[in-house]
Amino acid sequence: MEEEVKYEEIDNAAWDDWDEWAFGDEVNFNVPTIEHNIFPRTNQGLRTKTKSACTIYWSLNQLIRLFWLDLDKDASNDLWEEVVDYCAKYHWYTPWYGRSTPTAINAVCKWWNEIWYKRFNKEKVFYTRRDYRDAKIKEALSKWHLIGFTKALNFWDDRKKGLVWRDEYPCAGWHRTNWLATKLTKPTGWAKEDTADCWVYDSYFAWTNQYLIRDRSKYMNKGMNTPWYLILPQSAMINQTVEEVKTDIAETKAMNYVLWALSTTWESVPAKYQEKFAALAKEIREDYKDARKLENEPNKKGAEASTDALSYLWKIVDEETQKKFAQIASELRTKFNFK
Repeated sequence: MEEEVKYEEIDNAAWDDWDEWAFGDEVNFNVPTIEHNIFPRTNQGLRTKTKSACTIYWSLNQLIRLFWLDLDKDASNDLWEEVVDYCAKYHWYTPWYGRSTPTAINAVCKWWNEIWYKRFNKEKVFYTRRDYRDAKIKEALSKWHLIGFTKALNFWDDRKKGLVWRDEYPCAGWHRTNWLATKLTKPTGWAKEDTADCWVYDSYFAWTNQYLIRDRSKYMNKGMNTPWYLILPQSAMINQTVEEVKTDIAETKAMNYVLWALSTTWESVPAKYQEKFAALAKEIREDYKDARKLENEPNKKGAEASTDALSYLWKIVDEETQKKFAQIASELRTKFNFK
């Protein structure tokens, strides 16, 4: 009999709030169909430098799948050592301490767009972060892409509960890996049923590379983060470029900051400025479709104003202060249930 999953509730709002390259609904794109059967052969456990690097492994595995990179295990792991060195030198990563999913995919995509796309004669990429129920996520799975996600689960216990299929599972703490549509797999002796909704394609090739999960929804917010990641070629964008979308996001973030400055100070400024403040706020909301709408409930209004200020000012403060800003913003988003 299937048992209920019992895990600590996780704070999804703490993830990805500061990554201006993780496009959501701002970007319009087509999802190309992958028409080959080449899969990553990387095994992060085989090299000392990469044993702790699942944070960046899963995103490169998406690139290998996306661009038909038919690399054997040694060539794949050589590539991983290079990207780990790049992240450590130019970005945030320290082996065994690099735990940020959004920072990782950001750095890996920069590495690809700056260096490796030329070596393989492929396109530059962009990526999108979407809720696991998003239509684009479902479409990408149906078109044979790998989809990145974050989890903190113990599959040994879950196997005994009938929630996952494989003879043995390693106990898992935080881990980043990818989903794969079940249609691309061949059930074996440990997974003959046709009722699972997704395979997990892990970063330990030939060890624990694939396993089935009966129902992902049972894990959402209970050991799995709800934001999922998809990497695509930049040609998949419709009537937009990465830089144009990035500029729109930066402008909207700045305008939200301005809106709340106008809105929260309106009552305290001299009357001759109140009309100007109101007119400017109205014009901004008309010009920017993603700008904050007028909020009259005082507590939520204050929370949104504070969060937008923290989000905009985050980039001009030191790293220690950034962490404090992120924590406060996350708590406010969770408490008042807004993005």
